[in-house]
Amino acid sequence: MADTMFLTYTVFRFILNKDVILPRFTGGIVLSLVLNLISIVDEELARKLHESKAVKPYSVSPFMSGGRVIFPPKSSFTHLYAGRMYSFRACFIGGLARTILEAFSILPEGSVKLMNADMYISEVEVKSLSFREIKPVEASGEGDVKVVFLTPTRFAVRRSKPMRKPKFSLFPAPERLFHSIVHHWNSFAGDRVSEQKFIDWVIDNVYEVDYHTRSCSVDIGKGRKAVGFTGYVIYRIEGSKSKRDFALKLLRYAEYVNVGNAKSMGLGVVRIEKPVK
Repeated sequence: MADTMFLTYTVFRFILNKDVILPRFTGGIVLSLVLNLISIVDEELARKLHESKAVKPYSVSPFMSGGRVIFPPKSSFTHLYAGRMYSFRACFIGGLARTILEAFSILPEGSVKLMNADMYISEVEVKSLSFREIKPVEASGEGDVKVVFLTPTRFAVRRSKPMRKPKFSLFPAPERLFHSIVHHWNSFAGDRVSEQKFIDWVIDNVYEVDYHTRSCSVDIGKGRKAVGFTGYVIYRIEGSKSKRDFALKLLRYAEYVNVGNAKSMGLGVVRIEKPVK
């Protein structure tokens, strides 16, 4: 358990030697790239990570430019240009970061491929911290925080009985958002909390004060579509200081690991802001 109590946030910056045209949403491509790198060092580990149905100890973002997620308008493609600097980020819990960094250390320059282009990794930024070191985000004086959903986001909804087809919610009600985050937290943190008691507190003390969202559908690979939403919601967090601080800490955690369904492949990437009046 001690090893899983550390989170490593990595940003990989790269340039390409050729232009490439990619789907609008590139999170699945980034995830495949990361798993392929892990397989260079430990093929069995990469296979288990891919096939596991448990909560994933990793997450990625789609490709980024200038620190911002690339997510073009509807019916567009992602065009990456030769010679320009791009990046992607990956978050690992436990020892996975060592594995992927080892893979980069033994790869010959230019051996990472993206479509028909060579990818040259120019810099790897690494930040490691324990779960206890994760700091709360800053709220306004009224207790407001703005959650910006940068990539399509959706939340799994439990049905009254098992059914083959999953059900998803396309609005981030506070209890759905925080359940997604605290469940992931409890899967790896040493200091677990009672999910039901915390969600009951969220229902009583966290509510929306403003929002602007829109639905969108993206191809996530292998002929699959994901319908989610992007936009923002401003939440007001009330209640005791200790509970508020933990909720704000979970929002910081969400910036590392994403939220909602299929967060490991770059759905549910969020940025937390202090609202400006």
